[in-house]
Amino acid sequence: MSIRIRRRWVIAIGCLIISGCTEKTIIREVPASSAPEAGVLDVVIPDSSSPLTLTTGNSSNMVAGGTDTDSGQLEDPQTDTDSNMVPVEPDTDTDTDTDTDTDTDTDTDTDTDTDTDTDTEQLEDPLENTAETPQLQDPTDEAVNGEPGAGVDCENTLPCRWTSDDSQFSVTVTNADNFASRDRLQLNYSLSTVHDTQVSVTGGGQALDDAGMQFQPNEQRLGTGVSGNAQTLLAGSTLNGVVIFNQGSESTRLTEWSVTILDGGVARLPSFTNIPVGTVTSAYADCELALPCVWLTPAGNVSITLTAAGGYTINNRLSTNFTVESTTAISVALDAGASAIGSAGTYFTGRTHSLGAYTGSGKITSQANSGYGLSGVVNYYRNSNVPVALDELSLILYQDSPVPRWNPKFINVPVQ
Repeated sequence: MSIRIRRRWVIAIGCLIISGCTEKTIIREVPASSAPEAGVLDVVIPDSSSPLTLTTGNSSNMVAGGTDTDSGQLEDPQTDTDSNMVPVEPDTDTDTDTDTDTDTDTDTDTDTDTDTDTDTEQLEDPLENTAETPQLQDPTDEAVNGEPGAGVDCENTLPCRWTSDDSQFSVTVTNADNFASRDRLQLNYSLSTVHDTQVSVTGGGQALDDAGMQFQPNEQRLGTGVSGNAQTLLAGSTLNGVVIFNQGSESTRLTEWSVTILDGGVARLPSFTNIPVGTVTSAYADCELALPCVWLTPAGNVSITLTAAGGYTINNRLSTNFTVESTTAISVALDAGASAIGSAGTYFTGRTHSLGAYTGSGKITSQANSGYGLSGVVNYYRNSNVPVALDELSLILYQDSPVPRWNPKFINVPVQ
């Protein structure tokens, strides 16, 4: 057996020498662990001066020139051939490193794919988090609403709304009538927008009625100031405007009205046709120098009772007190402009007024419920003349709706 093994090694070494090897080779067995393991060979290139020595077996035989033992471990010729031909490090370590690198690369690829998928899902709808362009609120069911950018035919109905072609700005006509004792045509409107802006009236304002009468604006107001001055209008809010014309109208319809409004540098050109004009009630209640005195609306569904006229003993001012009663629940408005004429021709002008729980010098509103009286009072500017009676008393009191507006008037009113 020993002779056969040595022949194999001699043949292998001879092959190496024939192939051109110039250095002698020592082939020895390297244990993989503390336990002896056969068939694993290590190739060492010694110094050229060292003699060729072959060792086999376990670690106790790994001394140059040792005795051959455990020769049965080398009976596999394939193992012998591989060991002699490939001088490499143990395969176990190489495989481990390869597996580790492969796993790491795989994990990295997986994470990259996950991030890509997440980003893709977030970008599927690029407008998902983009705020929509704000739009004007829808008009009420009672309002006439025209097409954006086009003139509006109000069809003898109010309120009536014009909308800009970009649907960002609107003008709504709310009322048109002969304003109380001023006997002049007045038109009320409101502005609304979806952006904060500065607005002003820069032109237009003329009107034409169905009788061919032309009306020129004599006074225009926007908010709390003159319409020509810029006023602040916040997004989603409204700003009221008033046009008082140079004369009154006996017509029931305005065939044309237009105005030019500057919206933060953008010219808005609203135009309207067929605006109804409410005829102010002109009937008088003759008090015959006695109070209380009752004035009724033309429909008879609302009564205004004058309960007192005087007040000089309290604050040296003329004041008039009244009560509103309605058969249905309505909103009642009291506005500036009340006037009175004394028996000696003295003229009195309203200063402040109250309606229900509200007090002011401009328009105020309050609710009148069916079966309950709504109290109000008008205080006038001081006048040294104390009249015995009022030849005429006019109150700017009306139902807070587009048309018609009342104008309760009393004659022969006693001053107490």
